Amino acid sequence: MAALILELHFRYAVRDSINDKKVSARYSEAIRIKRADLVAQIWDADANGIPLPRELHKLAEGDTPKIPDHWTVAGLIEQLTILALSDLIAPFEIDIDDAAFKALPIISEKAGQSTSFGPELRSIVRVFNESITKMTKPGANWGRIAFAAAGVAVIAIAPYSLIALAPAGAAGAAALTGGLAALGPGGMVGGLAAIGGIASTGAAITTAAAVGGRGERGQLNSGQLLLATAVAFAQKSFGHEFDDAIWLKASAAAAELSAQTNTVEAISDSKSRSLSALISERDLAQNLITFMEANDLTPAATPQLALE
Repeated sequence: MAALILELHFRYAVRDSINDKKVSARYSEAIRIKRADLVAQIWDADANGIPLPRELHKLAEGDTPKIPDHWTVAGLIEQLTILALSDLIAPFEIDIDDAAFKALPIISEKAGQSTSFGPELRSIVRVFNESITKMTKPGANWGRIAFAAAGVAVIAIAPYSLIALAPAGAAGAAALTGGLAALGPGGMVGGLAAIGGIASTGAAITTAAAVGGRGERGQLNSGQLLLATAVAFAQKSFGHEFDDAIWLKASAAAAELSAQTNTVEAISDSKSRSLSALISERDLAQNLITFMEANDLTPAATPQLALE
């Protein structure tokens, strides 16, 4: 629930950071539509006797709950990094230039951080974004990853409106399968972010579940790998622990994608869309590996292995 509220506030911070009034107006309308959809689902759940947190009732009544004091600093870095690199108004597509980056200082102060925290995080996320963008081949087919005019890597993880209100338990989990499938391979790797009777596939919640934390969580898709690498880079830059297993997951993904590319390439037309998509996915995984190795985001054993 905390991530849902943070995501709502971040949207408004992005809107306030858009310089073009016409673009800001369209972005505001997208927010309004998505919020109205969420409110309708909240009232529907309430009418069906599903117990919901008080914060959701406040939201449905027209209030926006304050950002809760819920995360450690490392956890907040994870959430905000994911938000800054995610498409929060899908399926609408609006070029907001770098407004998501500009929103970081605004939302950081609202979340109780110092005045220097937001600008520093903004700078770190920009460095990551620019580094990956420079590695991108012109005309690459990124599928769910789009590089906007300003070079911002936007991850279209899942529409925020894909929110399932169902009783907790097996039936509720089953009801979410269709929505989580929209995340593509590995989309369910983090499990369901279920609180009471509500579970969301919003970018901040589901993606954080997939990329956050340490330990084995299965193979991530390229979009999740990009976000996981960004989170690790931001956490390390602030001096916090990070998930150094991301390098291993990216290596496994790159190897599998290379094998798939070789198989498809041997038979398909050279201009095949599926082949182009596979090559782009493979290249992204390899670029992320290169970035991690250049920024000491590898497991402790990796440097010794590389020297052998």
